[in-house]
Amino acid sequence: MIAPTFYFALAGFRALAEAFGLPMGSFPLSYYRCSSLYMMRTESCDRFGAPLDQRFTRHQICAMYTAADLMDLRFSLTAPNWCVVGFKSAT
Repeated sequence: MIAPTFYFALAGFRALAEAFGLPMGSFPLSYYRCSSLYMMRTESCDRFGAPLDQRFTRHQICAMYTAADLMDLRFSLTAPNWCVVGFKSAT
């Protein structure tokens, strides 16, 4: 119910506003404006259907990766921003 009610509606409104030339860069769920309803449903199930949901800041992720002896962290610069790659140190 979350995907068609919120994701699809807000993403659709965002696409409509964009067509009229309104600046909507920080509009909620704007990342999903070109996504299918199937993808929105999957994303909402992942986010709201999981029995345990933990969110971490960039600083916390860096600390975890460093503690795991990973280095040269590369965070995604585009949405979705939760993607990060680290490399195992040679030592």
